[in-house]
Amino acid sequence: MVRRARPHLTLLALLTASGLLCAGEGLKPLSMAQLSAIRGQESLRARQINTSMEASKPSLGLLDGLKATHQFTDAYGRTHVRYTQTHRGVEVWNGNLIGHLDAMGAVLPASATVQSGIHLQTVPLLDEARVKAIALENLPHKEGTVFHTTFKPIVFPTADQDGLKVRRDKNGKPGIDVDYSVAATPKSEPYVWAYHVSVAQDVNKQLASTEFVVDGVTGEILKKWNGLQYDGPAPAVGTGNSYYNGVVNINTLQNADHTYSLVDAFRPTKPWPFAAAHPEIPQLAGIGSKVCYSASSIIQNFFVYGDADNTWGDGLIFSAPNYWETPAMETENGQTTAVDAAHALQVTWDYYKNVLGRDGGIDGQGSSMVSVVHADFARFNAFWSGAFFLMAFGDGFQNGSSAALDVAAHEMSHGVMQYTAGLAYRGESGGLNEANSDIHAIMMKYYMWGADGVGATIPDTTTQAPGGQNTADYLWTVGAQLATDGTPLRWCTKPSKDGFSADAWFDGVDTFDVHYSSGPGNRAFYFLSQGVTTTGDTSSPYLPGGMTGIGNDKAIKIWFNAMATKVTDINTDYHAVRDAMVASATELYGATEVAAVKTAFAAINVGVPDGVAEPVQVAFYHNPIGRWFNIDKFIVAPSFYPVPLTANVTNATDKSLVWKLEVPVSHSTTGAKGKILDGNFYLAPNLLGLDSSYITATSKQDPNQFASGFVLPVGLDVDGDMDLDACDMGALALNFGGTGAYIFASIVGPTSIIDVEIFKQGFNTVFNR
Repeated sequence: MVRRARPHLTLLALLTASGLLCAGEGLKPLSMAQLSAIRGQESLRARQINTSMEASKPSLGLLDGLKATHQFTDAYGRTHVRYTQTHRGVEVWNGNLIGHLDAMGAVLPASATVQSGIHLQTVPLLDEARVKAIALENLPHKEGTVFHTTFKPIVFPTADQDGLKVRRDKNGKPGIDVDYSVAATPKSEPYVWAYHVSVAQDVNKQLASTEFVVDGVTGEILKKWNGLQYDGPAPAVGTGNSYYNGVVNINTLQNADHTYSLVDAFRPTKPWPFAAAHPEIPQLAGIGSKVCYSASSIIQNFFVYGDADNTWGDGLIFSAPNYWETPAMETENGQTTAVDAAHALQVTWDYYKNVLGRDGGIDGQGSSMVSVVHADFARFNAFWSGAFFLMAFGDGFQNGSSAALDVAAHEMSHGVMQYTAGLAYRGESGGLNEANSDIHAIMMKYYMWGADGVGATIPDTTTQAPGGQNTADYLWTVGAQLATDGTPLRWCTKPSKDGFSADAWFDGVDTFDVHYSSGPGNRAFYFLSQGVTTTGDTSSPYLPGGMTGIGNDKAIKIWFNAMATKVTDINTDYHAVRDAMVASATELYGATEVAAVKTAFAAINVGVPDGVAEPVQVAFYHNPIGRWFNIDKFIVAPSFYPVPLTANVTNATDKSLVWKLEVPVSHSTTGAKGKILDGNFYLAPNLLGLDSSYITATSKQDPNQFASGFVLPVGLDVDGDMDLDACDMGALALNFGGTGAYIFASIVGPTSIIDVEIFKQGFNTVFNR
């Protein structure tokens, strides 16, 4: 009798043939034959995960449903399915779960951020037309032409509600974020029915995207943010004369008339995700990632590059940056930037596939991308737009186009982030989102320029960087090719070299612009890979003895595995990512790598190495009243009496603090900023229209530990009656974005609550909300 081998036994034999799945040695990447066998069963494996997740709902605290959104099989043969939590069939905001199946078919514990205890009843909701109208009434760019709006019902956890936002601008000056502040009344219930609305505009030929969460019953705006994350044809291979990368091969399509289009149909297996919803733009239909130029910021006016002989570009900087002059864009000179973009994005796709096992590009499903070069709507930037599944590259840099290798990899990594951890683009999570893109951009350079050539690992050295710049000073930067003098946008070895970024975590780093709060994440990864020295730019006051790194390849695989399979909370912070990295290192490698992760994060003031006492920590008290304003430390304080300054100090025998008040160096001041009295009191000046500054509380026991908050000094008694009332607060509210009065935001505990309530009354009255 002949016994037939069962498919799963054949797969088991394939997986164990070389001992790759032996226990106790950490996970190891599988061969292409092994991966092909597993990926051929991905749908069946995903159904097994679904069955397990359904059975696990009670233990996960889920009372309702799950909706699978993405699935992929990684380089270790593990299949992962991402889910969104649902209630009565409606998606729950930040209810995210990941189910896992190992290469042998065993179910692994799920990763989850669950919104528990949802008991919303069916109620009459505002219709789509009314909700969209509310969003349009509250756009920050009133002059823009709206050309695209999306609308989706959600269940919204009110703990994630926005309020008054204070942030530092690009020069370090703190102030009110007028465009994205929200004035809705704090909700007493934990969840509400709501709508997620996205509005795209053409604002003076600049693309703008604004996202809203709108209360489905009252119409109040609960959350508001910028939706752009900045920075039969036959396949053929064309010759590209690029500006940044020399002569390169690029994938193209040969058309029926024997001309060529700049479309990569080798890698994508599915059309552009929005093709079916936009039949009016047939030029973006079909399988293949397309490089386009634009006649406006509206996607109907994007045109795919074409060429007669499949030799593209002249290798020279774009010499006619007069946007939307089509003839200039269609010349060989105009094609050069398109060559850079196409080459960079194709290489980045291969980097994710060959090194990290993400076989399917941005969404892991093989969807075609759209890239737009010479984009006036991104003139001084490059960005990823999740709303359109596209990347845009402007020409406003010293060297023209922003389509350099690392910048393109950075933007594509924003797309991958959207379909993995999905970190919210604000606060610490936004900084980590930016750090993630910087980190992959740097690893992409090692992958492309490595001494060992392009392969399945990231080398620790390079030999092929432009101009022979195979040095850490050049490789561990982002955007150096954009400037004629080689000055990068960001340094990972010492982020503060740009004058704005943070080198380490502290309470208050979340108030930085996300491109500057990324600094600690970039530096932690550098430390993990390359180590910490005892002196110079790559040393750390939090780790004076230094450490040895584990190399690029291990470091990036630990990082990507953490983001793709461990992080589920979109509002995650540095400490939570450190925990995810520890879990990832434990899973992939062993004790040496786990210790390296802990030590690298300790060097940016996040956690400690094994066996080391917890450091002194300084943090501001979290005021529940202040949470409504989206500031952890908020109080309205009149200028005619001193306000006590308090902060929380832990792990210290001496809990005393040194307070410092300062105006940012980059911003001059024309008036008094207030003063510190007796070391622990703040006295605001009784004046109007003053420059803002910030205040720092530093531990006397450990001067490396501090917290930083905002001071927005003002004479609160606007009408001069020596009383604080809604008239005063209303006048202040009207002047948030102007040259008039500001509020005083301090770091004290919940005192002067009456003043806060009066301010809320005046704010809501003025803005009719």
